[in-house]
Amino acid sequence: MSNGPLVERQRWFRFFPDGSIEFLVITRVLMVLLLVALIVLIARQLERSATLVALAGICWLDQVLVLWWAVQIVTDLSLLANPQSPPSGEGGPRTSPATTAGSDRERRWLTARACLPGTVALLLLALMAGTPILSVFLRISPSKPVLGAAYLALGAVFILLLPFGQRALHQVRLGPPLWTFLSLIPIAHMFAVHRVARDLEGQIRLLHQRRSPAPSTPTEEPGNPAGTIAEVAWILTVVPWAIVAAVMLARGEWPRGWAGSIPTCGGILATTLLVIADTAALEHVHRRFVALIRRK
Repeated sequence: MSNGPLVERQRWFRFFPDGSIEFLVITRVLMVLLLVALIVLIARQLERSATLVALAGICWLDQVLVLWWAVQIVTDLSLLANPQSPPSGEGGPRTSPATTAGSDRERRWLTARACLPGTVALLLLALMAGTPILSVFLRISPSKPVLGAAYLALGAVFILLLPFGQRALHQVRLGPPLWTFLSLIPIAHMFAVHRVARDLEGQIRLLHQRRSPAPSTPTEEPGNPAGTIAEVAWILTVVPWAIVAAVMLARGEWPRGWAGSIPTCGGILATTLLVIADTAALEHVHRRFVALIRRK
């Protein structure tokens, strides 16, 4: 297989070494700002609904960028590991499935397939949070049976599309099935992606060793403590938001007063820590990959 995509990637990283990680930082800063806005607008239903819809959109965009980054890295690693793999059955090593997605067009198609479940989840979350907006601006007040039917329909489509997206990521051997499955679910992808990144880092380490001029000499590998911090931050994030969700289910509305402000503030602080640690974990892996591809 031609190394043209790798040459293009070398040229791209020469001018934009952080790649799509730069855009990921922007989306996550916006995510934190919208979470902070929830505290300010906690007593204003219309503005809070608009903020939640915007937050759902930012989470979806974040997931798209993460999946695009991961698919790009894993396919480039496969091309680096099999630079001149002949077709299967012609006496050469068997080509990895990821090498079949070497072109940008094929990568975009794989990423689009993986993003379909998250897109449906975005529509479901936007509909659930944006009902007051429909009533005020569009003069549409759907009845509870209609909303319930829409929720069930979108939920069913989301569940049916999960195996479709899972097969797309399995095609490029992105990582363990559990973490690739969770990466298809918005918000949960922030926990899964640094686990997938850990697997990618292992592949990068192996390629570094194969290309080292002195493979017999042991080298000190830099660690990635941000991944561990992200795992702890995820647990700290889930707990306060679970309290908010429980109060909403019990009262039928967004919690107000101390019952709403304390868990919301705690959730925002923990989410901010998660966002920072998760982004740092991805940046660590991305920089190691850029160092590897520059040595090609």
